[in-house]
Amino acid sequence: MFNVALISRWHVHAQGPYARYTRQLLKNEKCKIKCVFDDDEEIARICGEELGVDWYTKLEDVLSREDIHGVVITSETSRHKE
Repeated sequence: MFNVALISRWHVHAQGPYARYTRQLLKNEKCKIKCVFDDDEEIARICGEELGVDWYTKLEDVLSREDIHGVVITSETSRHKE
């Protein structure tokens, strides 16, 4: 199983009816969304609760998890590098 963390919920492809990235991950039998991160606590909590996964407001907490194999960055384009 390839465990993924969603990094932010800002991008249009990560939220609402356009949540294409999230839907694709959920359909893939070889992937599992394990947690989400957003620096906005309310957004992180709502997203985590919707997906039934852990949620974080500190990126370091996500990146230090040994069970995370990759991330999907869905933050603002201007913050992707950060």
